[in-house]
Amino acid sequence: MAVVACSGIREVDRRRGAPLVELTVAEVLPRAEAMLFGGALGSDTMALRAAHALRRPRGPRLIVVLPSRLRDQPREAQAAVEECADEIVELGLKPGATPSYMRRNDALVERADVLLAFTDGRSSGGTAYTISKAKREGIETIVVAVPSVRPNPRYTPSRAPSSIHTMYPYVSTQTDAWQSDLPTRTILRLKAYQDPGRDLDQLAQAMADYIASHRELSRPGTKLVPVPRRQPGEPSDLMPLLERVSDLTGQPVVEDWLVRDEVPTRGAFVAGRRLRFPEDEHARTMSVEEQRRPSGPAGVVIVDNVLSTGGTAIGAQQAVMRDAGYAAPVLAVLEGDLWGERPTP
Repeated sequence: MAVVACSGIREVDRRRGAPLVELTVAEVLPRAEAMLFGGALGSDTMALRAAHALRRPRGPRLIVVLPSRLRDQPREAQAAVEECADEIVELGLKPGATPSYMRRNDALVERADVLLAFTDGRSSGGTAYTISKAKREGIETIVVAVPSVRPNPRYTPSRAPSSIHTMYPYVSTQTDAWQSDLPTRTILRLKAYQDPGRDLDQLAQAMADYIASHRELSRPGTKLVPVPRRQPGEPSDLMPLLERVSDLTGQPVVEDWLVRDEVPTRGAFVAGRRLRFPEDEHARTMSVEEQRRPSGPAGVVIVDNVLSTGGTAIGAQQAVMRDAGYAAPVLAVLEGDLWGERPTP
């Protein structure tokens, strides 16, 4: 277990950035014994609220470190701290002064084993300073690219080899735009590799109904194939969901048919959150398991967690087409249309 400090830019785009912040916090929560926050507007407040909403009983303690006093923070930030923090540390430094913010960031790094930093890639400012300090101190640093009022590089995927289906748009728990009857936390817990019990049954039923209503997903003999994780040999986090979907549709799940041969390394770019890789790199590092190529499934549906900027799903399609000769459709549990761009057939 680790102490995780969160730091980030204030100018994060609330609509597009909040889902990225929440998703990342959901992923680090299981490994955290405590989480530290700077208490500012923007990324700090989003991360604090996400941690408070998503942590389980006996989850990590949430500690906010403020440069001066709570009363000196903006009203929205004050409300988030009062609602979500288990402990408030007031350094009592001069309000509004740049050296005070830097000293607050020093305090975060000094107490942390891991730094989780949300940035739009700028090379100056408090977040850039904190990232540099953490790296100098040898602290594990997770840098997450988030959209802000400043432009970010975009990545436009190539044409998909087959159709791509997405059940739900991915939106923030902090907005009212969620367009399904499933709670957003269900999806975040799924992506965080946790089993939300009855919520997962509800999601499985929704997926089974969706599959039944689309002929190319429900053809006789069609099998469900999860996209492999980035690290070779790691089990798919989708298996608890797909096993329940299989019980409802009668379609077998073939976890070890499409495999990851090596970790992708080529062509990395920052978009959405952390590193992404183009579809041809995913295709290069995935393959249909050698012994199963001659007699593979009569048809497959590739299932992915989230479809967003990057080429994992399309790369999986390309690998299946190359190795097995199937133009396999993709069914994504969520659509992460974070940049106004989405792969379409």
